[in-house]
Amino acid sequence: MEVNQSKDKKLFGSQVKVMVIGLVPITPEILHIFRIALDIMIIEVYGQTVSTGTVTSPYIMDLSFGTVDSSFMYVQIKLIDVPNTNNRSNNNHWNVCVREPTISEN
Repeated sequence: MEVNQSKDKKLFGSQVKVMVIGLVPITPEILHIFRIALDIMIIEVYGQTVSTGTVTSPYIMDLSFGTVDSSFMYVQIKLIDVPNTNNRSNNNHWNVCVREPTISEN
């Protein structure tokens, strides 16, 4: 894939300095292409709609892709098995439970 950095950067505007991606997982190769084409910092984050924002992100100086391994200091995370589902620890699939100040209890 050919990358034209000046053309691609103009597409997003020259004022863009950081791109935060928090949707479905994107392959590291695609993220590297974006980083090269746009010449900006790209940060992958994990969050949940019910938590009203980001739950984890990589360390700010970590330029690798494919992990969002550190939680914010105000966030507690627990991985749990869900009975009668495939979300079980024996197949490396869990439900992610989050507790933080922005989540209200129902």
